[in-house]
Amino acid sequence: MFAAAVLRYLHSLGIVTYGVAGADAFLNALPDKPVEAVAAYGRPGGAETDGGHGYDEPAAQFIVRGDHKTPAGRRAGYARAVAIRDALHGLAGVTIAPGTDDETYVVQCLATQSEPTDLGGDPDGRPRWSVPVRAEVYRPTALRP
Repeated sequence: MFAAAVLRYLHSLGIVTYGVAGADAFLNALPDKPVEAVAAYGRPGGAETDGGHGYDEPAAQFIVRGDHKTPAGRRAGYARAVAIRDALHGLAGVTIAPGTDDETYVVQCLATQSEPTDLGGDPDGRPRWSVPVRAEVYRPTALRP
């Protein structure tokens, strides 16, 4: 799964903690705790792909939540959203999440916005930002070499 592969990649860079005790990044969910957290959601990708080649165009959206109690906490959430965008925009020619069920060869990944979008506060007033990305990945099959 592309979104999970990207979370594993961001974990390897130290931007999020995913798949281990004390995680602050989650797949398809943004739990109430920890306060500062990241959620990754798979989204519809590009147009229908050609059945004759092994390339797909998945997309993902990352929601980053910060701490609303201090200006520094709010700023740290935004900075983390920027770090996610910067780590993914232009990523190309690399296998992410190697050796896992989520292993993915990224031909190219692009952020679809020039900076994180402020989504406003959650019901508890904690700030949130959105970072959407789209990618081209190589996923060959017997029918799509």
